[in-house]
Amino acid sequence: MNISSQRSSEAGFTLIELVMVIVILGILAAVATPKFTSLVDEADKSAVKGVAGSLASAGSTNWAICKSNPTATDCKAITNCTSAWDLIDSAESTSLQLKYTITSAAIAAGASASCTLGVTTGTATATFTLARP
Repeated sequence: MNISSQRSSEAGFTLIELVMVIVILGILAAVATPKFTSLVDEADKSAVKGVAGSLASAGSTNWAICKSNPTATDCKAITNCTSAWDLIDSAESTSLQLKYTITSAAIAAGASASCTLGVTTGTATATFTLARP
C-alpha cells in the first residue's frame, strides 16, 4: 500500500475549511448581537409603558371612587407620585418596586401631576398622570 492511496481513504476537514467556518460564525455573531440588544431595549420600553398605563388606570379608578364616596374604604390617600404603588395589589407592588422607580412629585388636593416611571436597570421611562381627589 503506498502513501497516496492511504491518504485518499482518510476523511475529514482541512484546516482552511475549519477556519472559514469560524470566520462565517464570527460574522453572523457580529450581525446578530446589535439586533438582539435593540430588542431588549424595545422590550424594556414596552414594559415601562405597560406598567405606567396600569398605574394611570389605578389612579383613575381611585379618583372615581373617592369622588363618588370620599369615606369609602377603597379610597386611597394620594399625596405624591409614589403613592401610585399603594393603588395596586401589595404583592404586585412589592415586585414592581424592585424593577421600576417613580420620580416623586407632590400632588396638591384637587390637582394632578405628571409622574415619571423608569426601569431600575436601564434607561427606559414613561409618564403617567395621577390625580389627587
